[in-house]
Order: sequence, then structure tokens, then C-alpha cells
Amino acid sequence: MTIRALILVLIAGVCAVVTVRADQVTMDQSDPKREGKPPSIVVPYAFSTEALKTGLGAVYFRKGVFQPQDGLFVTGYGTSNSSFGLFAGISNTRLSERLFLSSTVGFMSNDQQRFYGDLGYEIGEPPSGSNESDEKDFVFGSGIDSFLQLKFRYVLPIGAGSDAPLHRYITKDGLLVDGSTHQGNWNPLRSGRTFIFFRPFYQRRTLETDAENIDLFPPELGVQEGDEVDFSTNGITLGIEYDNRDFAANPSRGSLTKLNVHRDFGAFDSFNSWTSLDFNFSKYWDLGGNGKFAQRVIAANLWTAYTPTWDTEQISPDYVQIQNRPPNNWGASLGGVERQRGFPRGRFNDKAGINYAVELRLIPHWDPFRNWPLIRNWPWRWWQLVGFAEVGRVAPSWNFGDLHEDMKWTVGTGFRAMLGGGVIRLDWALSDETSAFWVMSKHPF
Repeated sequence: MTIRALILVLIAGVCAVVTVRADQVTMDQSDPKREGKPPSIVVPYAFSTEALKTGLGAVYFRKGVFQPQDGLFVTGYGTSNSSFGLFAGISNTRLSERLFLSSTVGFMSNDQQRFYGDLGYEIGEPPSGSNESDEKDFVFGSGIDSFLQLKFRYVLPIGAGSDAPLHRYITKDGLLVDGSTHQGNWNPLRSGRTFIFFRPFYQRRTLETDAENIDLFPPELGVQEGDEVDFSTNGITLGIEYDNRDFAANPSRGSLTKLNVHRDFGAFDSFNSWTSLDFNFSKYWDLGGNGKFAQRVIAANLWTAYTPTWDTEQISPDYVQIQNRPPNNWGASLGGVERQRGFPRGRFNDKAGINYAVELRLIPHWDPFRNWPLIRNWPWRWWQLVGFAEVGRVAPSWNFGDLHEDMKWTVGTGFRAMLGGGVIRLDWALSDETSAFWVMSKHPF
């Protein structure tokens, strides 16, 4: 592992500790008792990517800012191509006995942003971002990407959440010992926990037009060199989630079912109004341990989405514009850190989409990282090897036959680790178009 990759692991580790869900607490028996003021840490980092070039930054984390269980993180970076970013978030804030809040805000100024299909398409050509589109069919340029999310999460008084809305898991070296929320059956009244949540969101992505990208805009749109094209969206997400997993941070048994409705009402500076629905189901099988591995798990996921408001309008004899559609990283979108990881973020997007994924997750007994000097003071639990595969596609309608023809694929491998109560992941993914390397907190499902 390179020094750069190790630094990225440390950054993601801070995010993993912070993004543990507010409605749960993980206590590990291998931790010594810690007294004194809440911990804080500053970690510098460096990175290099195709879009951002070489960058330098630092991340700050502090636990127990407003409440003993909450956490705050702030990180910022600058790059050699004049891009920069700033992110902050606070999690684990308890508003009442059953209501919890997490919030995240970010601002990035990027020299190279990509937009697939947001503007429309020429008649007779595959729409940009569609399943048949060319990988080089996108609009690019410099711009900003800013966002704000507030997630209010309410624990229903049924199942494992009936008596203890703030659930406690007991682990030893990161493996569950007690506190499983999976009681062996799919019954929200007896097993698992059920949540309803309300999430206001805002995102603004802009694209500056100049001599390098003005020719990518069709004349029908009337875009002039020097204009700033704004793809803002704001609205709310309403959802229900049934979590019947044994251990939410690193499940080995049970299932997770989620249903979301996203709505942009077209208010304020929104690009257009839209509604999107998505369904997500994950299932886990524990294969047990053996002489080489402390834990072996198969994890599988089904995700599908549909945008009922998606419509088209022919604005000239040669050009069609899409109306009431989500931005290309919302809605029925594939590509990025969660689904079809072998493709760029938002590479495929259409009115409907589906994706299947399966992972084999292995935690070895052998751990050469535990005593590394750079992570010796971190609450290191375990490391994990992962192999994964995905198939999926987008389509102009939710038709079972269409969604299962000419499907896109991704295969890959990953390195993951548990720090504190959260999981970090480094995934390398390959598709028929390109390969990608992702650093992120939490399992993808």
C-alpha cells in the first residue's frame, strides 16, 4: 500500500467514526477505559486524481461536541489545478427519545466536472447517459458543487426498538458479541428495528462555459460563451426502513429493506421539479469462521428506481429536451461509489434503473496492520478482504424485459477496515469502459 493510499485510509477512518448512525452505540470489550476530555485529532493528507491533479488537505475530528455521543468533522483541501473543497458534518445528535439528527454540508470548486444527459439529446442519437450512450458523450467544464443534507430519523416503538430507541451493540475486536437486532425472522413487530425519516436536501452544481466546451452545447439551448449553467435541486426525501440485520455496521445475518420517495417541488433556484422512487433490499448469509478467517459473509443487494415525472419535449426538428428529471447523480442513476463502481459518478441515468450486486466479505485472523505506528492510537478492530460483482442498467421505462437486456457489469476487489464503530472501504472496480478506485465510509450495502 502506498503512503498516499494509507493517508486516504486515515481520512476515511475519521469519516467512518463520525458517520456511525445516531440511533446506535457500539461498545467494544477490547477497548481500555478512557478518561479525560473528548478526543480530537487533526490528520494532514495528500492525493492525486485525473480530475483534481495533486492535492493537499487536512481533516479535523472531535467527539462529544454537544452531547457525549455526537461527533464533528471538518476537512478541506486545495489542488494544483486550482480546485478546492470544504466539508463538515455532525452526527449522533439526539433531539428527543426517539428522534435523531445527522447533517452534512460541503462546497467544492472543481476544474473538471462531468454532466451526462442533463441538457437533452439530438434525435436519432442515443441520449447521453442512456444505456446505449458513448462513454465520451458528456459535457464538461469547471464549476462548483455544493450541498446540504439534514436527516431526521425516528425509531418506531416496535420490534427491537420498542424498549430501547438508542440501541447498544457489544463487540469484541469489532465482531458482534451481544445486542443482535436480528431474531431470525422477517417480522417488523418482533425482530429488527423500523425507522421513518425526513431529509431536506439541497445541491447546486454549476458549469462555466468557455472556448473549450461551448461547442458541446446545442444551438437550441441558446447558451453563450461565458454563461454559467446552473443545475440546482432542492426538496425532501421521505422514507421507511426496516433493519433486520444482526449488526448494522458490519452485518452477517438478516436483511435490510428501504423505500424512499424524493421530491423537488421546483421552488427557489431549482433547475426543474421532479419526483423519484427507489427500493433497496439487502440480504446477508453467515458462512461462519474457519482456520484462516474469523468471519465469512455473503452479502447481496437489489436496487431499483423510477422517475414518474420524467418527460420529453421536442424543442426543434433535431433536438429533444428532458423535462422534470432529477440531476444525473439522483434518481435512476448508476456509476459511482455505491452502484456500478466500475463507472464514473452518474455515468448512466434514465427514467428507470435496476442493479444487482453480490459481495464475499472475509475477515482474516492474521492482522499485520494493528501495530502500525500511524494507526496505533486509533480504535482499530479488523481488516477485511472483499470480492464483488454487479450487473444493472437504466432504461426509458420500468419494463422487466428491457431492464434485463444488454446489462452493464462491474467486477472488483476491496480492502475494508473497522475503526471504532464504523467501516472504511477502498474498492477497486473494473468495467468494460474503465476502472475506478473509491475511498469511502461504510459498506455499499
